[in-house]
Amino acid sequence: MTLEEKIKKINIAPAASKLTALDSGTSVSIKEFWEKVVEPLLPDYNTMKKWHELLIEYVSFADAVFMIRKGNEESKSYMETVPADALRRGFLTKTDAGYWFAYNDNDFATYMLAMVLDGDIIDTLSAKELLTYLKTPDSIVRFNKSGKDGVEKNKAYFKINGTPPRISQNGYTVAHIFDVNAHYYDKELGFNNTGGEVALKSAMVNIDKGMYSDYTLKGTALSKNIYYRENYHPGSKARKYLEAHMLRFLHPLNYFCAPKDNNNGYVYCEFTDCVNNGKKNPRRFRRISGYEHLLYYAHYKFKEKYSDIYDDFLARIMLPDDTYDAFEHSVARPDYYADEVIDAQYANPLLSGSKSTASCSTKSAAKSTAPKAASAGTSVKSNNKVLVFKLLNDLVDSGKMTPSVILKLSDKRFTQQTFGIPSTYALLVKESDFTRLECSAKKYYKPERLVIDGEKYCVCSQWIPKRIKKLKDWHDIL
Repeated sequence: MTLEEKIKKINIAPAASKLTALDSGTSVSIKEFWEKVVEPLLPDYNTMKKWHELLIEYVSFADAVFMIRKGNEESKSYMETVPADALRRGFLTKTDAGYWFAYNDNDFATYMLAMVLDGDIIDTLSAKELLTYLKTPDSIVRFNKSGKDGVEKNKAYFKINGTPPRISQNGYTVAHIFDVNAHYYDKELGFNNTGGEVALKSAMVNIDKGMYSDYTLKGTALSKNIYYRENYHPGSKARKYLEAHMLRFLHPLNYFCAPKDNNNGYVYCEFTDCVNNGKKNPRRFRRISGYEHLLYYAHYKFKEKYSDIYDDFLARIMLPDDTYDAFEHSVARPDYYADEVIDAQYANPLLSGSKSTASCSTKSAAKSTAPKAASAGTSVKSNNKVLVFKLLNDLVDSGKMTPSVILKLSDKRFTQQTFGIPSTYALLVKESDFTRLECSAKKYYKPERLVIDGEKYCVCSQWIPKRIKKLKDWHDIL
């Protein structure tokens, strides 16, 4: 059976022997949640080792096709403001070094997860077969949003072939442990990327999507005529980054199945961030797949379960020391995260077929929490803004907002490490520089401006209580 036939089998019966619909349940602690929800879906050591060996062999091929998660993607409204030749995404590119790269959605990782959950596939799959498959156009990865009038989608290297895996319909999502698009570091190469794709546009690692006209229809050895560009020079250090990126993106040592947050009005999971709020004023969240402490605990459990192959994987994905050290805290003190109270409730609303009975409310499973959560969230965000601006204005008024402090607060790496703000955004951005931000990033800044010595600055909006506490602690000792 070819890999294409196996993919079609996944489409029809997605890992039926391993993955079933998310069942209703509760978990008081992270450890209980892991044992009930995550652990039962993890592959055993031998299966994981086979996937590890296959993917390591694959990324070593001189003519490998490297998959970049999402790449540069702008909103449809933004695309209406740029030249017709501009791209939301790049397509297939052949480098002058002989390897290829292409952009795609997280659906590709979902298909990989489905194949991993179906233990039989790895027993007959080879790295060469995977390479052949990835060099076949009209394959498995879809672009959820097309470009202007669909013309960009028509040039896409990968197009959906059949229905996607039913992982989502079963109530799950792919939870990556280490960020796929940020936090890459290599001292020997002098490479440091903490800001996603923007930091890749340099002479050293030049991974740029280009323009629509760069891609033309050609006949190649890739089984069909496809749109691609060739003789592209990605920079002398790009290959190592692409190997690390693809391993983070697709390797099952970097993700697990977790309940998704919500979809089309359905609620799948809620949990309480108790520890980070001092257990005094806990807040309910829904995106447990991105909860930092769960990911730290996952690192500890993967080290425990997959030992040597997990360590080998970590050595290949260009982790900065500070990122690695943050996750290693879970190994030194596993109970700190294992015993954390999250009071998680989860269910697959598709089992009921009704939105009215699909809620995971802590009070009543029959009552939707969405309106209440939205109202509470609006109030909390407003209070957060007031607190942040109060602290920043106090630094300005006291004369402590010096040029060196402004420089630090404008540095993504500093604000991520010091306050926990997502590394895609700096705390401060000059208003004059704001127009140069990608459209997808602009929405994460407040409309109000902080004025420092007559210069206006935009302020990041990504504040939750634990980050505000870190800002206040830093403010108090400055």
